[in-house]
Amino acid sequence: MTADAGKPLVAVIATGGTIASRKDASGAAQPVLRGQDLLDLLPPLDLRLRAVELPAKDSSALTLADMQAISDAVGAALADPAVAGVVVLHGTDAMEETALLIALQHGARGPVVLTGAQFSADSDRPDGPGNLADALRAVLAGPAGVRLAFGGRLLPVWGLYKAA
Repeated sequence: MTADAGKPLVAVIATGGTIASRKDASGAAQPVLRGQDLLDLLPPLDLRLRAVELPAKDSSALTLADMQAISDAVGAALADPAVAGVVVLHGTDAMEETALLIALQHGARGPVVLTGAQFSADSDRPDGPGNLADALRAVLAGPAGVRLAFGGRLLPVWGLYKAA
């Protein structure tokens, strides 16, 4: 048995969005970072992380089938008894819709926290790493259910919408 075996395991599902984006030559942000790339930016944590890679998209381009694939990945992670909870890295344009779908399909099965970013990973002030760290803390603190961690706040899914 390794020293890490006693640490909680969190599945981190990467779906693209600004949190996974870098600016291309034209200045447009493109989701090019994989989940493991984002996890590698975190300081050492007292937990184990499992990156789950889904196709990286801008969330304004997500279809209902894409959202269902994300929800299915959350369900599969929650079905693993070794997983303490799930963080979903997601674009902000459709985050609340995906979060509501996950809540309807898997809400009471375990802690699930969605997060993203307003600024790309190569920005002068990227907010993704802080949002990801907050989401991981929220998953470990529980309770079961779906929430969003964003801008230093933990938000409920029901009634949530993007204003700007």
